[in-house]
Amino acid sequence: MVSKKLEKTIKITKETHARLKRFARKDETFDDVINRLLDIAEGKNEGNNQS
Repeated sequence: MVSKKLEKTIKITKETHARLKRFARKDETFDDVINRLLDIAEGKNEGNNQS
């Protein structure tokens, strides 16, 4: 059985879209950007030396 990720649409302003686009790395989806930023906010970012 193949699991399928559910997709959800969220409304954001054009300004927020532009900000997310500026943070995106090459070939990174908005989902990738949001998850990377959430990881940073939660202290799970790469190079974090906290235990």
